[in-house]
Amino acid sequence: MSFIKATGKCFNYHGRWSRTEDGMMQSHWPVYFDFRIKAESFTLIFDRRTQGYTYSLDGNLLSAVGSSADAKFYVDPNEFHTVRISYCNGKFPMYFKGIETDGEVKAAPDRPKYNLFVGDLFSTALSYFPERVISAEKCDHDTIAMTGIALCNGHGTYSENPIGMETALFCLECPKEEVPLTELDTKKLRVPDKIFISLGLGDDLENTENTEAFKKTYVEFITKICALWKTAKVYMLLPVCDSENGLRFDTVEAAAKEAAAKNKNAKFISTRSVKTELANDGVTPTAESCRAYSDFILDKLKIKN
Repeated sequence: MSFIKATGKCFNYHGRWSRTEDGMMQSHWPVYFDFRIKAESFTLIFDRRTQGYTYSLDGNLLSAVGSSADAKFYVDPNEFHTVRISYCNGKFPMYFKGIETDGEVKAAPDRPKYNLFVGDLFSTALSYFPERVISAEKCDHDTIAMTGIALCNGHGTYSENPIGMETALFCLECPKEEVPLTELDTKKLRVPDKIFISLGLGDDLENTENTEAFKKTYVEFITKICALWKTAKVYMLLPVCDSENGLRFDTVEAAAKEAAAKNKNAKFISTRSVKTELANDGVTPTAESCRAYSDFILDKLKIKN
């Protein structure tokens, strides 16, 4: 058996990763990496701080591993296989050390399409939406999302963290971690084909001062994204659920329409006709609501799932 470090060129990392001083690859966001392997077996080795991951072989999800313990996998040694390891724990970062194997490993190529998902709960794996788009378009992707995050710094309703997506999108680390935030070198980022933005569910939009601040920040945020990725199609979505007074939908829609008017590659998608409801906690949209919302958007954009 030979050991291949996580920093080896045979691993293709997707999302926001960084190298630790002791040679591990780490990430604070929902991420994944893949590689091609021809071997009888291989063992994935993670740091104990990693809290589980999913394992896919040749496009098929085979298992979810719930701990950081070394895990050995067996494959057909007569051909190359594509392995994908995904991480979306939501609470702890991933620390990958490398693999042990008796075979040959090489990098998996990028897929032609690349999509970016930005936002709160609806942009996470919990909503099913990103996975359905990824499956339909067979694309690589990056997910910069966190349940409860607001757009505006300091204006969150549910999150205790004062950092909003207006800052987080352009940082290497996730703001839920007690680590200093490092500004990204955006020139090194892959240019997305599509960007899906769902924000507003985590913002406090119950008074005029906050709604006006949100609209100003939202337009500036979208304009910055459109200037950074000029060829990307930017789709702005309403939150899954409105507030009781209707102010959440009204505020986000007004901001999105203004942003669309100022940026030719940005488009607002209204989902007001989709009936949604909250779960028993009074905060989180139900799974049925997320599915109905996803169905509507996929149909609207003619993305076949």
